[in-house]
Amino acid sequence: MADTTYVSEDDALELSALAAGALASLMTTNSRKGETAAASVRAGLFGRSSSKGMTQDLRRLADAAIQRISEEDRKDAVVPTWAGKAITDVTGKQAVVVDLSTTHTLVLDAAQATINSVKAQFQKFTDALSKMSSLQKESSDLAYLLVSQYSFVAGKVISSMSASDAAFCSSRDLFNATQFTSTLPAFEASLAMLLRPAKLSKKAVTLSQAVSGLDGEIRQAIISNSVVFPKILPLHFAVLKCQEVSGGETWAPAFETVTGLKSSLSQTPEELAAQFYLESILIWHLEG
Repeated sequence: MADTTYVSEDDALELSALAAGALASLMTTNSRKGETAAASVRAGLFGRSSSKGMTQDLRRLADAAIQRISEEDRKDAVVPTWAGKAITDVTGKQAVVVDLSTTHTLVLDAAQATINSVKAQFQKFTDALSKMSSLQKESSDLAYLLVSQYSFVAGKVISSMSASDAAFCSSRDLFNATQFTSTLPAFEASLAMLLRPAKLSKKAVTLSQAVSGLDGEIRQAIISNSVVFPKILPLHFAVLKCQEVSGGETWAPAFETVTGLKSSLSQTPEELAAQFYLESILIWHLEG
């Protein structure tokens, strides 16, 4: 029953502390909810100060959780060795055959126990093989992407693209190479490697310039219609709003009103690519 004596006015600080505590607790786990919480915190801090107090603590916890879960997901899969075991009395006692019905029950129980054991072992076996396959595909796709510097999203090498196109396309290509629901380990370093040949990774651009400067076909290729939380998916929201007006910068006022961010926010292509990648992972979680 609600506490009728509680005054809810001016309790923003208390609510913030409760929310932060809940997020911090989730981020200490290796669960899907822990992944989502960590990605949400990181993505939601885009363009916002995280240099002090509770926000700094959440950022640190989120970074640690993202790295920990990423590494945990990609531990080498161990294929279990298993073989049929002798059928034993499921009661753990010496079987005493009293009559035909007792024998029949014991045989059925033992057979069912064996079937269940085999099914469980087979599931472990197939899960391990599936993980091995995902690890191998992710490794090979990532290696090809980093060596070739070729964007399948744009259909051209990254070094030939504009700063905006390179940032968003390299991010989407890296996301497409990701086989798990957690981020790639050291994904920011991978994005830096992809953008470095273009000599664009360190030159800051405004958010408005980056989004409005995207090639129309690329913008369409990377767009997501699942942007239901603009404050934690600001870049996807910006791309969606820009696409709705077919380019230009008239999307900016609505973006600023909804997200609380300035379209004049200055970011390097590396920072934009990392944010877009995190948001893509987060959307994967939200859609799953």
